[in-house]
Amino acid sequence: MALLAASIVGVTLVSLPAVAQQPSKTARVGWMSLATPTAPARNYEVFREAMRDLGYVEGKNLVLEPRYTGGTNELLVESAFDAMVVAKMQAVIVNAESLFYKGKDVIAKLAIAKRLPTCVWVKELADSGALMSYGVDQQAIARRTATYVDKILKGAKPGDIPVEQPTKFELIINRKTAKALGLTIPQSLLISADKVIE
Repeated sequence: MALLAASIVGVTLVSLPAVAQQPSKTARVGWMSLATPTAPARNYEVFREAMRDLGYVEGKNLVLEPRYTGGTNELLVESAFDAMVVAKMQAVIVNAESLFYKGKDVIAKLAIAKRLPTCVWVKELADSGALMSYGVDQQAIARRTATYVDKILKGAKPGDIPVEQPTKFELIINRKTAKALGLTIPQSLLISADKVIE
């Protein structure tokens, strides 16, 4: 089993023993999330759309199989991997950031209640009430992940694919939270922010 950690923040691509896909055959890709089916990872739809843009059509030349572990319990994760092998998946996307997304409202609420300014790397947590976020666009990463999957399905070895570094970072400031915490955000920081939540 080969592991591709190609600087795709929050997403890991695991290539299962099944092998490179011929372009004329059906590609079988799993999506493993730490979330639950009732709180699915938001990047899944972005990934599906990116696969469509690359010429994959579900039910024709692509099978996508989402699996939700509901957490990081080793038995649950192992069970999800076993299910992927039984379903003959050729690659599995592991959406590692989904646990934080699932608990975003609780994290933000507790941070404000405990009067702890919180800086996060996922913008949705700032939307939920964290003081600020600074990080890469997770949906852009999910879209780029599809390109990696496509290359591996067409025979590229994960270790041969160049590592990519994020080039765009977003700064989001939640002024509503700052007010609740009794903080004043410097004007220079507000001006440099990509988004200010009032």
